[in-house]
Amino acid sequence: MDARHVEKPAAERQRVAEQIAIGALRYFLLKFTRTSVIAFDLQEALSFEGETGPYVQYAAVRARNILRKLEERGETLPDFAPSFPPRRWGGNCSPKISGRCCWPRPRSIQPWMAP
Repeated sequence: MDARHVEKPAAERQRVAEQIAIGALRYFLLKFTRTSVIAFDLQEALSFEGETGPYVQYAAVRARNILRKLEERGETLPDFAPSFPPRRWGGNCSPKISGRCCWPRPRSIQPWMAP
């Protein structure tokens, strides 16, 4: 955070770093069942690549910024809701299932989110 955004105030960099860390930890833990024995890997959890919380957060921020820029230009995107129908999990709403539900969406929009 500090290396990429030196122009931002220290308090803002700290706030964003904390949000990324909390999201990384929560998403990492959601990937496992409650009874699993896990070995927490800090580097894996904080990675901006792969199936991680920071990657999901990054993709959401990038998509939001793309939509904001389109609105500023007076443009809109088509309704993509039919492409992402709600998922039905029956009676199984475990945290692991919820975490897995988040993953396909950022991956599906990544090809057109060039930096």
